[in-house]
Amino acid sequence: MSTVSDFPTSPAPNRLVDLPPEHLRNVITYEYEDGGVDVNVQPCALKKWQLSYEGLDTTDFDAMMDHFVLARGKVDNFSFTHLRDGLIYSGVTYADFKIGKHPKYWVGMLEITLQKFL
Repeated sequence: MSTVSDFPTSPAPNRLVDLPPEHLRNVITYEYEDGGVDVNVQPCALKKWQLSYEGLDTTDFDAMMDHFVLARGKVDNFSFTHLRDGLIYSGVTYADFKIGKHPKYWVGMLEITLQKFL
């Protein structure tokens, strides 16, 4: 799967929350007549970040929307640079993209949730 451009680092979000990893809980146990057991445990976790933007001007709002549309419409796979720890996560996808109620049409508000399987 190819990637689109990196997630925009500008503008910086007003709030960045590191959500705790969600471990996959769909464990299936296969029991055999001879007493053997197989279990399909997946040792990966789903890491999520929640970003909140308030007061975006139309240029920044449009840039965020363009990235979302391109990623969702084409490949849904990009790199995300964490602003606090400076780590770059590749293979990130959108989990949620909410447009908040605007007090004025030129002031944008976004609530974005990104995710990656670790």
